[in-house]
Amino acid sequence: MKEHENELSPGCKENIVKLKQKKVRDVAEACKADAARLCKDTQPGQGRVLRCLKQQEDKLSPPCKEHLASQRDRR
Repeated sequence: MKEHENELSPGCKENIVKLKQKKVRDVAEACKADAARLCKDTQPGQGRVLRCLKQQEDKLSPPCKEHLASQRDRR
């Protein structure tokens, strides 16, 4: 779909943006405690906290780990 993104209707593009925002919120909620514990010195924004979490996947709580895996599978 990425290679055809410029062909999408404005409504479709808007829905994709909303879906991506929801995914970010879902991961943030599922991984909130892990981010506070493992990435407390990481400045939020531009995917930095997510990268920090992924780099420490072996230390993540099961719910956070599952959520990150399910997000990866949807791409």
